Amino acid sequence: VSPDGNAMVHTPDAFANFMVPPSVKKQGADLNKALSRRQQELYDRMGKGNPRDIIATAAAISAADLVSMLRFAQRPEVQVESAEVLKHELAKRTSQLEKAIQGKN
Repeated sequence: VSPDGNAMVHTPDAFANFMVPPSVKKQGADLNKALSRRQQELYDRMGKGNPRDIIATAAAISAADLVSMLRFAQRPEVQVESAEVLKHELAKRTSQLEKAIQGKN
């Protein structure tokens, strides 16, 4: 995946798994649904589905740009219908983050 031994992904399968964060995996895929802004951004960055452009992008991407794209791909994608649901999601994710930090200390 990366000739310079990128620490985030080492194989094509790891890259594919990394590009779909757990928040999206839990939701399941609906192929009839329009792409979110985040999904569209990743699609555009990776060659818009054109195999030649995908290969060209992969061959030309710098290590810094690859890390940036991988971090972008891992950001949780939260879609909410109201401010109350958003508050609930923020509280849940803050709690998860705090538990993860405590687990590392």
